[in-house]
Amino acid sequence: MAAHVLVLPFLTQGHINPMLHTNVSIASISDGYDEGGPNSAPNFQTLVQSLEVVGSRTLAELIEKENQSMEPCTCMVFDMLMAWGDKVAQSVGLPSIAFSTQSCAITSIYYHFNRGSLDVLESGAAVDMFGLPPMERSDFPSIALKDRSYPAVIEFALNQLNFNKKGLPIASFKDYFHVRAIGPCLPFLPTANGSNAYGMNLWEPEDDAYMKWLNAKPANSVVYVSFAEQKTLPKGFVENPGEKGLVVTWSPQLKVLNLVGRI
Repeated sequence: MAAHVLVLPFLTQGHINPMLHTNVSIASISDGYDEGGPNSAPNFQTLVQSLEVVGSRTLAELIEKENQSMEPCTCMVFDMLMAWGDKVAQSVGLPSIAFSTQSCAITSIYYHFNRGSLDVLESGAAVDMFGLPPMERSDFPSIALKDRSYPAVIEFALNQLNFNKKGLPIASFKDYFHVRAIGPCLPFLPTANGSNAYGMNLWEPEDDAYMKWLNAKPANSVVYVSFAEQKTLPKGFVENPGEKGLVVTWSPQLKVLNLVGRI
């Protein structure tokens, strides 16, 4: 029987596209907000709770449907942020593999923070972590700081380290994970077929706006900032950046970074 791998990514673009870097066909499961989409959920915590409850049911239904076809599922690869997918796979006897789209460094930070063995000091003193160079406070993701600005997001991100196939908390990576580094999960543009398109876009790119602006700039003159919070920008910059900058709602990161000499 030919391999038929079911892939379960988290529902954001940065998690979906690396898992689509192969020949795949796409089927959907429900997060409980099919009509209005994820943005119609009252808050992030409610969304991820609904995703687990409704998603578990509809994922099991999808696996059952596939198993009734000529090509039943032989394995499932699930994003570590979708840890409940492992429970679904176990319930139907389907082998499963955890896949992380984040770097080993970030996973290590989350792991030590989750165990309470990471203390990022307010003073800004460098922190030594096994396998990583000394890191300043500004080097850490906000999840490792103590301000607890986004408790629901922190809880969700750390939950990926709270499971194993026996349903017990993970004591150490070496006791549970048989880790293999793979990649790159993103292509070097242009792609093999000569196209600059890659994966999918959950938002409509403003191609004309940013391409014309970038192509008009001198070499090595542009700083590219992705996922910036508007509150971190100078007052009035978003409304009127002038010639100093360009703010767009979405642009394909790989396509922008492929403009060698501009960035």
